[in-house]
Amino acid sequence: ASVAENLGCRSVAFTYNDPVIFLEYAMDVADACRERGIAAVAVTAGYMNPAARRDFYAHMDAANVDLKAFDDNCVHNVVDYCYTGEITIELPCVEMYLDLVEYLQLASLKCHIADFICDQLTPQNCIGWCTEADKYNLEKVKDKAKTIMAERFSEVTSHPQFLQFKSTEICDYIHSVRGKAAADCVLHACVSWAAYNVESRGEFLIDLLQHVDLEQCSAGCLGQASVRWQPLWPNHAAIQQKLTPHTTPLPTQVLKLLSFIFLFHKINKKEE
Repeated sequence: ASVAENLGCRSVAFTYNDPVIFLEYAMDVADACRERGIAAVAVTAGYMNPAARRDFYAHMDAANVDLKAFDDNCVHNVVDYCYTGEITIELPCVEMYLDLVEYLQLASLKCHIADFICDQLTPQNCIGWCTEADKYNLEKVKDKAKTIMAERFSEVTSHPQFLQFKSTEICDYIHSVRGKAAADCVLHACVSWAAYNVESRGEFLIDLLQHVDLEQCSAGCLGQASVRWQPLWPNHAAIQQKLTPHTTPLPTQVLKLLSFIFLFHKINKKEE
């Protein structure tokens, strides 16, 4: 920094080798340059993880990024967009586009891509896109994905990706659909999610049931949950206590009919 100041340089460029190799040193030099009113420029190939990238560029005034990790067509399309404002987006390239947008900080293109993703959302892919939306700060995509997840609950929860939800995610999701999705479907989905990995999720089921509107569940669904599913859980006594107040005893006529069917079936078995 002192040498650059003495020579009257307006900027110092970090290159040959890529400054990611000597990141800490480059950041220290950039700070020293800034104190003297000298700009710091990074000449890089852009191979940097998000956390390190944020820290590094906070110390830089400018960057020359030679993009070498992307498909040629994708790069050309983004360059064309910078000049024409027009771009054709294909689904397999969306993540690559988003990575480029993050590097080049093209907010308008990011909005364009978000609109494209929103048009592609379905009950089968909205869980995955909701996660990706967090990764790239795409609030519009996240909001629409959540709307679909609430409105088409049965289709979403029947998808294998639903079973991969983390504990906090499943709680937020079930809470968000309370009063919107059928209570029986919600209870069934909760138990299916817990049954996917009983050892790690069984204990969590009682907390998850706090978000289910058990008052609106049918007697049949509650009965099935309390009788058939209870032995699976380590805390089955607590779950039984949670479900039992909401169950309704079967009418006497139904019990008699069930007894008759059972007896008739038993007699036929003997005759065979």
